[in-house]
Amino acid sequence: MNLHEDHGFRVILDYAHNPEALRALGRVCSALKPAGQRSICMISIPGDRREADIRQMGGIGAEHFDVLVFRETPDNRGRGKGEVMRLLSEGAVAAGCAPNRIHEVYEESEAAELCLRLAEPGDLVVLTPSRIEAVWKIIRDFRPLRAPGAPPEEIVLEPPHG
Repeated sequence: MNLHEDHGFRVILDYAHNPEALRALGRVCSALKPAGQRSICMISIPGDRREADIRQMGGIGAEHFDVLVFRETPDNRGRGKGEVMRLLSEGAVAAGCAPNRIHEVYEESEAAELCLRLAEPGDLVVLTPSRIEAVWKIIRDFRPLRAPGAPPEEIVLEPPHG
């Protein structure tokens, strides 16, 4: 488990690619999430796992996190494009998750970036990548639109590149 706290919200990076690992991570994150704040989690599981295990991951995500971002790459391992995300979403909805809490983003890097962009000051972002070093770089390089501790009306714009 890796922790990053430089964006005005906490980011946890952990491999958690099976139901027991995600359940344990969910318990830790429930204890770490500040009162009144959201938890945003990127979840996947290798596609060569049983359909019941994939659905279970979605259900566990729904139980522990407020916003779910399901992704596939690079581990859909023989399943058709979108099938892992569909099964994860089915599991989450079956566990009582409202569909508007679910995002499906095929590419791991895009899913990680979405989680970071969705975060507001004080939120908890949980990323469970396959490419740990690449996602850690995304976390380090991320620049929030709002400076940590800034009131909502004060937006920090990045200078133009060129």
